[in-house]
Amino acid sequence: MPHLLVHPADHSLQDTLKAHLRRHLKAGFILVHLELAEREAYVVCGHPGGRVSASVVPYALLSEPLPGGEHLVVYDPLSERHNPDAARPSAHLLKLLTPDDQTGRFAGLANQTQWRRRAQTWQARVQRSQSGEVLLGYYTDADRGFHFNEAAKAALRQDATRYLKRVLKHLGWAGTVTFNPAGPGVSGDAYLHTRPAGSAVGAAVAVGTGASPTAVSENGVGIRWYLEPDRAAAGSRHQRCFRNHWAAFDVPADALAETIRAEQARQEAESPASPSVSGLAGHHAPGG
Repeated sequence: MPHLLVHPADHSLQDTLKAHLRRHLKAGFILVHLELAEREAYVVCGHPGGRVSASVVPYALLSEPLPGGEHLVVYDPLSERHNPDAARPSAHLLKLLTPDDQTGRFAGLANQTQWRRRAQTWQARVQRSQSGEVLLGYYTDADRGFHFNEAAKAALRQDATRYLKRVLKHLGWAGTVTFNPAGPGVSGDAYLHTRPAGSAVGAAVAVGTGASPTAVSENGVGIRWYLEPDRAAAGSRHQRCFRNHWAAFDVPADALAETIRAEQARQEAESPASPSVSGLAGHHAPGG
């Protein structure tokens, strides 16, 4: 059942939600921790018997207040025992919970374990993205889209350029990583252009919401790559060997680098020192 609340201007959203939840806690329960995401709050509560568990509380801020002044909608908490869809709490929150093997036998334990495993999988993805080994591909600021959303664009830029620098490191070739912010209504795209020394065939990788028609992240981020000929000669722009390729957004940087390296070596072996393997300019691949 939704609750309509007035969110005072001099209170943080977190404080307003805490006050609401404390008013509705059952006897003997305590609010231990609360953290906010774009559309839900993750809440940790202590139970009378000492067990500590998590819940997800969906909420929405209204663009205009209702006649009574309410402009915050808060829905009933969804216990982790019901395996709610949202499962992106912080690593700190997960450490506060009573371990599965200490929760005892009660209804919903299997679902609770499933929710926690999903949350742990998310945290592992976050950790790997910090090194650039994988794209995170999901940004809280982008839940409402990238349209006129500079915070979301900045998050994509950081994530994508970090990932492409890691791809470049795994390739071991010379290259550059850039970001084209484009206009305010789109996400922008990150690009990698790279080529092994002395080769007529290099490669380009693009990461952004327009990069791939399939295998995209929750925010629509995908990966497109293609072999890129030397610009010194012309005539190869529409050759099939330079067509677009798409990779799943969660492909590890080392795996993508290996795929690109193998395809580049195969093409170079088929057309060694060929002047026809050249001529693609700019950031755009030929049609796939």
